[in-house]
Amino acid sequence: MSCLGEEELITITTDLNNTCAFDIWNDSPGLWGTLWAFLPQLETLKLPLSVNIDLQLPPSLKHLTVSYYVLSPAELRQLVNQLCVLTHSVVCKVEFLCGNKIENTITNIPSEENIPIKHELEALDHVEVKRFRIYDQKPDIT
Repeated sequence: MSCLGEEELITITTDLNNTCAFDIWNDSPGLWGTLWAFLPQLETLKLPLSVNIDLQLPPSLKHLTVSYYVLSPAELRQLVNQLCVLTHSVVCKVEFLCGNKIENTITNIPSEENIPIKHELEALDHVEVKRFRIYDQKPDIT
């Protein structure tokens, strides 16, 4: 399924194993509320994201893979906070370029700033971190 609007491009792929993959190039207000209403049994979610979005993780989620084009330490903290509220076990993989994106300009941030946040993520009892990768340069998330 693909949705194409003036300011957005979204591709959604699902399979018979309750796996859903989203490819989102611009955040769309109301998108997540609509999607989660239709995905209550979702177990695996793969998100290659060019922008940070406010994830509302479904309660059935068991595997989360997110690849951010660019993510700041504050945005990483937001993701960790969202995983904190889950009450069941989740396996996660997170990869991103550490930086700030303002308009079309990316400013790199030293990856060391994310180490304390990474430790917090790994310390969560119900979250198993399978991969935590910080890119030195812009990743190819296509």
